[in-house]
Amino acid sequence: MKQVIIAYLLPALISVFAIYHLASLSSVNTSLFPQEKTSKLSKPCVFIETFSDFPECEDSFLQDDSAGKIFLLGSSELTGATEASPYRFIPEHFNTKLQAVGHGGNQCFSIYSQLLANEDRLKGAKIAIIISPMWFFAKEAAGTSSKIFLEFNSENFLNRISGNDSLSDFKRYENERISHMFSDFSSPNFAIRQMHFEHQAGKSPIHYLLYKPVIETDKLLLKTKFHITGYHTDYSPVKRMPLAADSVTINWDSLFTFSKSEVLKTMTNNTWGIGNDYFSGHINGVSSKIKVCPDKENYELEDFRMLIKLLKNKGAHASFIIIPMNPFYYTNLNEAAPIISNIEAEIQNADFPYYNYWVTDTSKFEKGILKDVMHLSTYGWYKANKFIIDTYHLAK
Repeated sequence: MKQVIIAYLLPALISVFAIYHLASLSSVNTSLFPQEKTSKLSKPCVFIETFSDFPECEDSFLQDDSAGKIFLLGSSELTGATEASPYRFIPEHFNTKLQAVGHGGNQCFSIYSQLLANEDRLKGAKIAIIISPMWFFAKEAAGTSSKIFLEFNSENFLNRISGNDSLSDFKRYENERISHMFSDFSSPNFAIRQMHFEHQAGKSPIHYLLYKPVIETDKLLLKTKFHITGYHTDYSPVKRMPLAADSVTINWDSLFTFSKSEVLKTMTNNTWGIGNDYFSGHINGVSSKIKVCPDKENYELEDFRMLIKLLKNKGAHASFIIIPMNPFYYTNLNEAAPIISNIEAEIQNADFPYYNYWVTDTSKFEKGILKDVMHLSTYGWYKANKFIIDTYHLAK
């Protein structure tokens, strides 16, 4: 036993204390913990394509202002703004503000982590989530990629999760998913390392003994970093402002009729309800099939279940919009129907309002609702806007 202490334990303790004192030196800290550069925003945080590009927008995430705010989360559907994009349409017509976050690849686990990092702000938060069915099929069913994950979940956000021991099952799931993708991170930060090691340590007593010294070392280094930089992870709950209904009259029937007719004018070279440019450039009359993964291999589906559980547990005022896929192009959507039914059932069981565009039958598919094969047109967005406005009672 004495030999073990001399050969292993003593050198480990010496190394830990040496690292701690080295990291405490400001000259060393400069190279160990370089300060991240922040960008300069030319406009408010209305549409945040990534938090990595606009880190200053992190503070406004899930934060209300005097008129109240709705938060719209999604992926590629949010890019390519038009007059019908909710972050343009709703603030233009109502006092209520709307902040949108996302671009392609911002799937369930990325959104789950963003919300988990801000769990103190979830109670009463008005959060609308755009669900793209493609997240749950083909390679996307493997879940959010590590690259996209880091674009939306900064070290700041991850430190909040790692340092919060009150999150129980939610943090354990975060640790498990981080550990699952750990090998994909080229230079994992302290928080990612910590969550990976904590998951590994929970596998068995032997794993615990092996990983515990590493975990404690990382905790010590992180504590030192926070001490030197003055950084803190304490975020108090926000006071939710009620959304005041406005005396706004929108002639939805007229708006729907006009916008649909305008969209259909751009779909004249095919009978599938696909925009001319997209049809000639990507489709040209050739259909496709989606790859449906078994539930046990579908990480995205499990991520979605945990996302629903988090929103319900924390008392968020969440809602969901499930967008369609074009059944003329994707000819086996009936095989995907059970997964969409699972998604719908999870939302219903949590008693969250939702709007489901999904259809598998070409005779029931409304041409003009999409601009390509899976992204909403202006007409489709106006329908989504009406759902959001009705759900959050923005109009009297």
